[in-house]
Amino acid sequence: MIKIKFIKIYRLEYCNTIFLEVMDMKTVSVRLNAEEERAFTAYADLMGEPLSTLFKRLMEEKLEDEFDMKLAEDFLERQARGEVEYITHEELMKELDF
Repeated sequence: MIKIKFIKIYRLEYCNTIFLEVMDMKTVSVRLNAEEERAFTAYADLMGEPLSTLFKRLMEEKLEDEFDMKLAEDFLERQARGEVEYITHEELMKELDF
């Protein structure tokens, strides 16, 4: 089943036209035991956001952190193999025609 949620409604000042932006949202179920539910709900209340928003935000932050860590690891591996080239600020400015 596809759920449609209207997330933004714009009303133009001098017009009776209403524009709708529609997002297709997927529902994901997460099973929590009673202790997890209490902890997550308490944290969501503390942060002033619904559980679904809390989970999405925390998941996005985790993915960003892991992506950044992977980039750093890849850089260090390339650096260890001597594949990283450094240039001075002056060289960069010259390359960029500044």
